[in-house]
Amino acid sequence: MWSIWLDLELLAIIVIVFGAGIISGLAAFGFALVAVPPLLLFYDPPTVTTLCLLLVMVTRIVVLKEVFRDVEWRTVASILPTALAGTFIGLAMLRDLDSSVIELMAGIAVVFSALALLAGWRIPGADSRPANPITGLFSGILSTTIGMAGPPIILLFSTRRYATHIFRGTMTVIFYMLSFASLAQLARDDLIGRDAIRTTLILLPAATVGTIVGQRSLRHFSVSQFQRLVLLLLIITGSIGILSALSHLM
Repeated sequence: MWSIWLDLELLAIIVIVFGAGIISGLAAFGFALVAVPPLLLFYDPPTVTTLCLLLVMVTRIVVLKEVFRDVEWRTVASILPTALAGTFIGLAMLRDLDSSVIELMAGIAVVFSALALLAGWRIPGADSRPANPITGLFSGILSTTIGMAGPPIILLFSTRRYATHIFRGTMTVIFYMLSFASLAQLARDDLIGRDAIRTTLILLPAATVGTIVGQRSLRHFSVSQFQRLVLLLLIITGSIGILSALSHLM
């Protein structure tokens, strides 16, 4: 009976990672947004952060080859320095905060981002000079805390109504560099265990195949259909994470 439960648990995790890979392949973002809340039901926050960062770094290569020519390098240069600084703050939070608090943060970040985009909310001052470094700082904090750097950048780029190819290319490069820096921080503090690396290797095929499937499915979706599908999925996964964290905290 115990072995059957372990097999079902692993199957559920593989499905989660595969689904996150599809979303990431479609949009060039969203792997952690989809994967983090449900994975926190199975693993502690440092393990989830490590898994998502490692899987994103490897699978992002598939997307990076396609979108590299569409990168807005000026935006990358203005976001990345504060994002890297934010990884230090996020690492301190990861060490000191209760795991349920981090899980709650992840769920709230996902649901807030999705609802804001569905409502067409625009960030005040999104076109001002400080917007990029401020966005980078919060993204860096979220990157090492919950392995989820996406929400601040997604909201900023959506508010600015970047063209799809610029959106995908610029986000991919920022996330790739930030994932590398976050992993270096975690490794320095001995927060990357052998179990996390072993689990990453097990889940990598599902994440890679999902990314390829998502990338090839992009042409079958209109922009509005895809956006609604992704945002509804994010709301569901984020809500699961919030409910789980609240149940533990109470």
